Amino acid sequence: MIVCSVAGGNHLSIAKVLAKSVKDNAKHCKLVLCLVEEDIHPDAKKFEGFDHVVLAKDLGVPNFYKFVAKYNLYEAACALKPYLLQYAFEYYGKEEKFLYLDSDLCVYGSLDHLEALLEDHSILLTPHRLEPQEILNSIDEEIVNLKDGVYQAGFFGVRRTAESAKFLAWWADRNKDYSYADPNEGLFLDQKWLDLVPCFFDGVHVIQDPAYNMASWNLSQRKLTLSDKNQYLVNGKPLVFFHYSGMGKWLDNSMRLHVPDQSNAIYRMVNDYVLAYTKMGYHKYIDIPWSYENFDYERHLMKQWLR
Repeated sequence: MIVCSVAGGNHLSIAKVLAKSVKDNAKHCKLVLCLVEEDIHPDAKKFEGFDHVVLAKDLGVPNFYKFVAKYNLYEAACALKPYLLQYAFEYYGKEEKFLYLDSDLCVYGSLDHLEALLEDHSILLTPHRLEPQEILNSIDEEIVNLKDGVYQAGFFGVRRTAESAKFLAWWADRNKDYSYADPNEGLFLDQKWLDLVPCFFDGVHVIQDPAYNMASWNLSQRKLTLSDKNQYLVNGKPLVFFHYSGMGKWLDNSMRLHVPDQSNAIYRMVNDYVLAYTKMGYHKYIDIPWSYENFDYERHLMKQWLR
């Protein structure tokens, strides 16, 4: 099985933590990292957790420089996900099963169940929440999902089928021009488009298991504990992966709101995660300027013409 992720150079340490966590829990998986930069950082080439590193400009995005000029790094990284999976389909022509994981995810358990689900389904999605909110801030949290999307785009899975190929092509086409946040237009980056996927495509499976994609947005419904065997459990089941989106921002706010007891296992897990990405070189990479910051597409065209 192939696991794919996207990152800018500034998040290279975070992507390294993801890769190590995949290798620790699914040794048979290969990890493909797409760097949204003009060149591959030497450290990315050397890191043994990355089986293959590809630049965003080499994914086959039509008119890439025009594409990247309209987005910031976050928007571009979101928009590139289906293109990366299309690339992986071609690069790993004999592989049948593929996962996408955001670089700020960390895997804590086996991915075997996802691999098994892909035997019977073409597309896997996870919703932000699995049940109605009936406690603190309930209506606000559900309204956020209505605005930003029912399904969380930090993870999805696909099996090589005609249906998944149609899905990726459709999503890539939408992301080419509409991977930005505009509530007045009903858009939220690449994510809001996923609301339509179960309507448009066959073979879609929605994973209704709290062990997948635990994050700030569902802490009110998912309780983390540590077993006697030092294993993280969510609602009593082994945690498979946690999404650290919003570190220092909305994740911290959600922890203070829903898990105020700082002896809770989640505080230990977050602290360990911070230590892990720090050891992977966080302070070395975090201030790397984005290659395409303030990129001037017209000037780029002029340079090409003058060559």
